[in-house]
This record gives sequence, C-alpha cells and structure tokens, in this order.
Amino acid sequence: AIVNEDTSGDVLALRMQIQQLK
Repeated sequence: AIVNEDTSGDVLALRMQIQQLK
C-alpha cells in the first residue's frame, strides 16, 4: 500500500493498536 501524508496518521494508529494487542 502507498503511504501518503494523510495515511501516515492511520498507519501510526494501527501500529499503536498492534502494540496494545501484543
């Protein structure tokens, strides 16, 4: 997937959720 400035925020949010799951 292409990471744009707009999607960068969503990616960070997804990473935060993944860290919480671990």
